[in-house]
Amino acid sequence: MTAQPPPAGPAATPGRSDLPLLLGGIAAALAFTFGAVALVRAFAPSLAESPPALVEALFALVLYGGFVVIALVGGALSAIAPLRMGTLASGGIGCLVGLGALLVALAGSIVAGGLVAGGGANADALVWLPVGAAAVTIQVFGEEALFRGWLQPLAIRLFGAAFAIPAIAVVFALLHFAGAWLGPVAVLNLALGGLLFGLLAWHSGGLAAPLAAHLAWNALEMLMFGLVPNPGIGSYGALIDLDLKGSELAGGGAEGLNESLQMTAALLVATGGVYLWTRLGKPNRPTP
Repeated sequence: MTAQPPPAGPAATPGRSDLPLLLGGIAAALAFTFGAVALVRAFAPSLAESPPALVEALFALVLYGGFVVIALVGGALSAIAPLRMGTLASGGIGCLVGLGALLVALAGSIVAGGLVAGGGANADALVWLPVGAAAVTIQVFGEEALFRGWLQPLAIRLFGAAFAIPAIAVVFALLHFAGAWLGPVAVLNLALGGLLFGLLAWHSGGLAAPLAAHLAWNALEMLMFGLVPNPGIGSYGALIDLDLKGSELAGGGAEGLNESLQMTAALLVATGGVYLWTRLGKPNRPTP
């Protein structure tokens, strides 16, 4: 007899409060994001002498720590376990997916002739790298706990997976407008990333797979290769400084790889592969 995973998922029948909770959770995330941005701007003069990496890390702690709180409170109100991790093996698969997708996007940049060596990586740029690693981990954990740990299961309970997973991916993408204006390709790539992480969470039954995929992509892009911002490196530093040149669609704009068509292609390949996995592989998600 095959052992079944523990029943930690959402109930089969939506409750009366599920739709208000879903809308309220999205509104709370939006309000919290705008609030965190406004808080940083309000204290910007007094933080002018502070190291930029420290300011950025504190912002990540406040904003994405808040996302975890929203997920935990919402999960308690809706009987959903937002921090259910799933299996270690699914985390390994997620890591390979994130790493593979980023390398495919970089390969596309090499073929297009747009990937060049920058001049920002040096010993001084590595001082804040551990802080950056912690901040990126907090960011990824907060986003995945909220969007794939709580909002997506709640939406699936209401509308079914076929609608809920892409819908939450779109919400995930649009919420990034609270921080800065983004071009259409960047928004598309964010939505595709959300779809990829959503499929990983849904099929694996936990956050380990989307967490690992999301973290592998962000950490390598920012802290390993220094691709964000473009050109140059961010306040946390990077082990290597690679820049992208050419048009914005080739990654040569300020958003770099995030607004490139090679990233779009890589995410489509990765999402298609994960979708096939959901169709052919045995799901680990709990049965309601």
